Amino acid sequence: MPKAKLRHVAINCEDLEGEANFMKSAFELEEVGRAGDVTKSGAIYLSDGVMNIALIKIEDPDFPNYNPQGLNHIGFVTPDLDGSIDAAEAAGAKSMVDR
Repeated sequence: MPKAKLRHVAINCEDLEGEANFMKSAFELEEVGRAGDVTKSGAIYLSDGVMNIALIKIEDPDFPNYNPQGLNHIGFVTPDLDGSIDAAEAAGAKSMVDR
């Protein structure tokens, strides 16, 4: 199976603008996109040109992966999605996708 590669890290935070401004200032990251309403539930996407960070704000406690602060998920890109899911499940991961 071809190797999966790290694509992005998604972080839950309550103050999207504040976190984005900090990361742009401290680490010289570039803002590459936005989604939703960043004052309520939304996201700001940052990049160093290779790796990406998604800063996410979720207000709905029933939303999957809800947590006001902390790691939301780590994203990988893979040429074999089913093979990567099978490998992750074989290693003990619980799948969150229906196939």
